[in-house]
Amino acid sequence: GPTGPQGIEGATGPTGPQGVAGATGPTGPQGLAGATGPTGPQGLAGATGPTGPQGIEGATGPTGPAPTFSIGTVTTGAPGSQASVTITPTT
Repeated sequence: GPTGPQGIEGATGPTGPQGVAGATGPTGPQGLAGATGPTGPQGLAGATGPTGPQGIEGATGPTGPAPTFSIGTVTTGAPGSQASVTITPTT
């Protein structure tokens, strides 16, 4: 006789295993900058400045005492010769 009809489909089999992981994504952006570091130490001292101008002249000192003396002897010679005077200091 003739061939019979197609039979019904069997049940679905079990789920297969997990596939392999995908490729790693691209690198993320650069992070934010860190905080500013502390202030550095004090710099070296500068060079010494130039010498200042000369100061003004001081005041004049007091006048000294008048000299005291006496004339002891006066010797005169002939005209054209040298005369001499002896001065004796007094205290």
